[in-house]
Amino acid sequence: MSDSAPGRLIEVFGRETCTDTRRTRDLLERLGVDYRFHDVEGDARERAVAVALSGGTRVPVVRLTDGVIGVEPTDEWMLARIGTV
Repeated sequence: MSDSAPGRLIEVFGRETCTDTRRTRDLLERLGVDYRFHDVEGDARERAVAVALSGGTRVPVVRLTDGVIGVEPTDEWMLARIGTV
């Protein structure tokens, strides 16, 4: 995972304890894809951004580099959009 500037990396908004968030992060790590994680549980600002992006409180919320948003995305959804790098 990298902390490069937003907009250049995939962003994952979620909770450390969320199984779906962990699955999404594990997929990105297995693929070697840099991303930035935003902990919505520990930061009200990050939570507000995730809600604004998704229209709700479900996580993970994934913002791809092209601006496409996925809410609770499946591995298949992620792979279709980012490939296998």
